[in-house]
Amino acid sequence: MIRIIINISIVISIITKICFCQTGTVFTHSFTHFDTTRTYKTYTPATYTGQNAWPVIINFHGYTHTADLHMNYTVMNVDADTAEFLVVYPQGLVVTDLIWGDSDYGWNVPGAYSAGHNDISFTEELINDIKSNYNVDSSRIHVTGFSTGAEMVFYLGCVLADKVASVAGVSGGLYYHHLDSLQPSRPISALVIFGTDDPWFPEAGDQNYPPIAATPSFFAHANGCISDSLVTDLPNINTEDSSTVTLITYQNCEAETEVLFYRINNGKHRWPGVTTPGLSNRDISANDEIMKFFQANPHPTGAVQIDDHDFSGIAEPSLYENHPNPFNPTTTINYDLPEISNVNITIYDVTGREVVTLENEEQLAGHYEINWSGVDQSGNQVTTGVYFTRLQAGQYSQTIKMLYLK
Repeated sequence: MIRIIINISIVISIITKICFCQTGTVFTHSFTHFDTTRTYKTYTPATYTGQNAWPVIINFHGYTHTADLHMNYTVMNVDADTAEFLVVYPQGLVVTDLIWGDSDYGWNVPGAYSAGHNDISFTEELINDIKSNYNVDSSRIHVTGFSTGAEMVFYLGCVLADKVASVAGVSGGLYYHHLDSLQPSRPISALVIFGTDDPWFPEAGDQNYPPIAATPSFFAHANGCISDSLVTDLPNINTEDSSTVTLITYQNCEAETEVLFYRINNGKHRWPGVTTPGLSNRDISANDEIMKFFQANPHPTGAVQIDDHDFSGIAEPSLYENHPNPFNPTTTINYDLPEISNVNITIYDVTGREVVTLENEEQLAGHYEINWSGVDQSGNQVTTGVYFTRLQAGQYSQTIKMLYLK
């Protein structure tokens, strides 16, 4: 029998208590973020009393999944009982995949997905809300995720490195433009788990996705690890899972950070150690490896209280390809600013004539999204053809090509 009790806390959060046949309890919380109600679930082991500050794992679900599905899929709650972590499962909103064009529940990772909400600032407010409800060790707030959730996690490792202690992701990584434009604000420990036979992320990469080794290599470089890595073939404990595991350890990283890459040889798009759905690797448990990794890698200085947004992980301004492209009647343009800048975004036609100025003002650091509906400065519809969008931010300038079709 499921017993549901609704309470309202002294803060904005609305808490729903659901008891499962486990030693701990799952709570559902909600808070308002930019006029939108956002929700998350928290698993609290029975040994959590609130008297001592506990570490937290924020576990982001994959594309098309939900917080409930992800909690049941990863079964991380069982391991949290013994490792003594609070585990948080945030619920994503609908986003549009910029590569495939479809829309479903996921995370608005800048340059990879599009939506009318900001999931980076949502994560900041999520951490604040967790702290308002639980006694949390601010130096031990970690993030992990699966697939799109892993993409979100590694992006957060770059732009919120002062807020999160360490990051771990399964079956997802950084995109090409992230590898070129992002830089963590400090050395940050990262654990990556990828299958070599993942149908979405080819081992050697393709035109859409970098090679699966690109994300651990990115963090190894950012952390100043030496080029020689230690390669270890782990014991093939389960001979019926059609896969093995190779652990690649990047060595001598700065600030005592770690970068680990668990390569699942012949592995699919799965969370290792789970029993359903599909065949997952059974030689390791992702939950065990991630929790051991998080226990060993707290924040070096303790996390900073979140009051204002911090985007120090953005190395330079970036203008991303518009979507859709070609378009009619409207297209969306995303861009990042690493610091406060005088921003000008202007659209030109093929002759170099100025068509319309979309932005011309001073803007704070952050992730931005702007729409163009194919009209000029006077409000007239433009003709079919090629147009160029130019971002000017201080001394930085970048241009993208767009095709408008009537």
